[in-house]
Amino acid sequence: MVITKARIGLNNILPTLLFAVILLYFLFHAISGERGLLALIRLSQQIESARLELDITHANRLRLERNITLMRDDSIDLDLLDEQARRLLGYADKNEQIFTLE
Repeated sequence: MVITKARIGLNNILPTLLFAVILLYFLFHAISGERGLLALIRLSQQIESARLELDITHANRLRLERNITLMRDDSIDLDLLDEQARRLLGYADKNEQIFTLE
């Protein structure tokens, strides 16, 4: 009779234990799996980083487009042209001081 009671107890616990193991398996993969919660957080950080890089690139493009517009023949800015020529050619008058931000 002792064996029968032990088997009855094991038969009652086994489905519950099996369910718990399966549940833990799925929870583990839902959190740290390839498409789990941690992967979603990493992907969100990568998207935010890419958006920041896009904003910086967009601002640089706008700045360059503005400089190109100022150098066109129809709307040339003489001060900008002078500044670019002096920087590229390394020209300066003997009475001038040059400060660079590089």
